[in-house]
This record gives sequence, structure tokens and C-alpha cells, in this order.
Amino acid sequence: MRVAIIKLSALGDIVHAMACLQLIRQQSPDLIIDWVVDSKFSPLLEGNSDITNIIKLPLKRLIKQKKFLQLIKLLFRLKTYGKYDVVIDLQGLIKSAFISRFLCSDKVFGFDRNSTKETLASTFYTDKVSVNYSENIITRNSILISKALNLNLNPALLKNKHKFLFFNKNNNSMIPFSKPFILIAPGASFQSKIFPKKKFIELTHKFSGKYLVIFGSKQEKAIAEEISLKAFNTKILGNFDIDFLKFLISQSFVVIGGDTGPVHLAWGLNRPSIAFFGPTLAKRNFYETDKNISIQSVNKVDDKHIVKTGNFFTKTKVKDIVDILEKLEKEYK
Repeated sequence: MRVAIIKLSALGDIVHAMACLQLIRQQSPDLIIDWVVDSKFSPLLEGNSDITNIIKLPLKRLIKQKKFLQLIKLLFRLKTYGKYDVVIDLQGLIKSAFISRFLCSDKVFGFDRNSTKETLASTFYTDKVSVNYSENIITRNSILISKALNLNLNPALLKNKHKFLFFNKNNNSMIPFSKPFILIAPGASFQSKIFPKKKFIELTHKFSGKYLVIFGSKQEKAIAEEISLKAFNTKILGNFDIDFLKFLISQSFVVIGGDTGPVHLAWGLNRPSIAFFGPTLAKRNFYETDKNISIQSVNKVDDKHIVKTGNFFTKTKVKDIVDILEKLEKEYK
């Protein structure tokens, strides 16, 4: 049986979708599973033996450059991959649903109009699945895949999951600290997700350790530099690719940050993490374990209408972070 899964972006969302692969393999080890992804994020999938083919589409680049004719030609090439028994759109957006119909299949599964943010996406599917939008994203993915493949996927089994992210680079010389070190990811996709710099600085003075602050853009670099100026025993590191990021996280004691890619990668690599949730809900966007812990702000949140500005973390106490770190230090360092 040939299956195509569509999950184009972003880091954390792809990690949440990849988690289901090992559950699928436990029940259907002979499935051929291809994965359609934006080229920018394809290194995240590399090395995972549960995926047969990674189909890379340079969507962000072509759209940014307004090369729409080239994009359409690229989509028509998807038909050269042959016929799939089932196509599953885990993204649930109009663009991913549109792409799903360029793959050859009589069965295209996706969320129904009440189960996704972009309701028009459901018009592209032959089979629509109803899942409460407020349900945890891992559970949502599991239900959709279960319906599409006639399986019984139990996301509770992920409490004992195998790590499913892999890397080629293992360049310890690029890391300015010996282990153990705490990795801080201060950036995020929008402003209201960003945890206050002053609280990161306060943390370095209240919990003794080596801190490495990472960045992936000019804006994040400015944040990292400001933290390192006043923080204790802290260095910064940036300008690396996804493959090295996976390695870096694998070497850390714990990853700390908002609802952002590196925190979710830590979960996929079975590394401890502390995640701050302000404008998004941890119960929907995070899979909590004994070593992957979330701190939710007290603000009222609507995941379908996310507030992208403002400070959601004024009442978050650094002491609570220190308490979690002390617990993790005893059990996992």
C-alpha cells in the first residue's frame, strides 16, 4: 500500500506529525510512506527510516519570488510519483489541500470544515474527518491517520516513544561549552510568543549552569546578544542549519523556550524541555511528559484567533522555572 502524507511546515508542526510514523509502523510495517514537505524543512525528515521518499517542494521560495508558473509546473510533476492508495493532508490549509489534488489518488483524506482554521480546505478532500479543533495536535493527527488507514493509533503510546529525529553532523567543536549545558531558544514566529529577555537573564542568575542562547535570524540575534550582555555564564550561537540544530539539541541538558521549533525538536529527540505558552495553548500544541514540561500563561487564549502582539508572560515566575530545572537535574542530567 502506498501512502502520501502532506505536512509542509513548520518545524514544530512537522515534529508533531512525524511522531505518528512509529505508531503506523507498529501496525502496518510494510506501508510505503512518502512525505510532501516544503524544501526549507526537508532536513527535518532526513534519516527517518519510516519515510520511503521525501518529496521536496520549494514553495516558500517560489511564492516569495512570485514564480507562480514555475510553481504550477512543479505541482504537475507530483503526478510522476505514481498512484497512491491514500493521500493524507495533515496540514489542513488551503495550500496543502490544493497540493493534495496534484497527487494521483482516488482517496484524499483531510479534516472537515469544522475541524480546521481554513474551512475551504475541506472542499478538496474526497474523505473528511471530524476532529475537535481544540484537541491536542498529536491526537488530531492520530485520528485522521487512523480513519485514512483503518488503524487504531493510540497517541498515549508516545509516552514511551523512540526518538525519531536524526542528524549527520556531530561537530562538537562548534559548541562553546562542554556538556551539560542549557539551551535557550528566545525567538519565535511572532512577538507574543517571545518570553521576556529579563526573565531569561534572571534565570541565569538564579540557577547555576552553562547557558547557550541560539538564534536563527537578525531579530533573534539581537535578542540573544541582549540576553548574553547581562546574563551569567552565557554564550550565543547561530547561523547553523537544521541538521546541526538537531545535533545541538541532542547534546543539551534541557531546551528552554516558547512555543517554537527547538522546544518541539527536543521532544522528538527525547531531550528534556521547558516550554512557555502564552498566546497558544499547551494542552493543544504540546505533548507533556515527565521531562517535557509546559508553563501556560494565565491569559485567556483562543487557538483559532491567535493574538500576535503583547506580553503574555508578566505573571510567569522565574522561581517556577528554577523548580522545574532542579527536578530535571536530579532525574535526567
